[in-house]
Amino acid sequence: MVPELVSLFPEGTRAATQLEYEQTSQGSVLKPETLNYRTFRPEPDGLYDEEIFGPLTYSDDPQEQVEALKGRFRRRELDPNDPLSKQFGYIWTMRMVNPLIWTRAPELIVERTGLELDTITGLVSGELVYEYDTGEFIEPGGAFGPTTSGIFALTQQLRGYPDMIIDRVHVLPVAARPLATNDKGYLSTNGINDLYRRVINRRNRLQRIIEMGAPDLVVNNEQRMMFDATCALFDNGSLRTKLTDPDQRPLPSLMDLIDFDALIEFDATASAVKHTSLQAQRALEALGFRR
Repeated sequence: MVPELVSLFPEGTRAATQLEYEQTSQGSVLKPETLNYRTFRPEPDGLYDEEIFGPLTYSDDPQEQVEALKGRFRRRELDPNDPLSKQFGYIWTMRMVNPLIWTRAPELIVERTGLELDTITGLVSGELVYEYDTGEFIEPGGAFGPTTSGIFALTQQLRGYPDMIIDRVHVLPVAARPLATNDKGYLSTNGINDLYRRVINRRNRLQRIIEMGAPDLVVNNEQRMMFDATCALFDNGSLRTKLTDPDQRPLPSLMDLIDFDALIEFDATASAVKHTSLQAQRALEALGFRR
């Protein structure tokens, strides 16, 4: 994790070591689903998989299961040692620049690559790609030989700085992204789950088109969209074009979940903590930092 980004957070925050970051996760999330809406049980390999995040509730009767889930997610105070409050999953992504560096400290990329900011912006936006034969950054339509996406090329430029590169994103514990009850009384996912779902869908689509042997242009475009989805998950509020819900409200990202006052109040040794302070702490950990 990147020590230079510690200044974004309250005093006492530090960058997690690579070992700390990897040991946090319990398993890989492969599917974008949350619950099976016939049984209301978590989908295996999904965003609420009980083998990864811990047991929710169990009833053979779907209606009883719904009511039990509503009760579980309605709590405002949580045990920080409950598996649902502390167990993370992870989603494998392609190797990429840490999105938080791009949204909050692009000058670090300029400093460590020696590239101009306009060039870096072109690589991130997809306006430029790297052509292997010439070793130059060019517009996608002007390539005669094989190319790679700007995101992949930028990652290669930073290969001497492993702390600036990620290949997975952490999935928050279930208690930090609970299901909500909508106006009709039905369970519905919240915004952060929608952002995780986008990342999973992009990752799965990218994997499929690579396996199909798709042209460079298609692969490069999918890699760019994979990076865009991950940027939105990390820091949607800082993007020029924000991902929104059906009511056109920006979806809350990990950075948006970090309430600084609630973060300072968090006490990992307490028998119960407020939902907001737990959510803020876990979002900080998902980004690769500790207090």
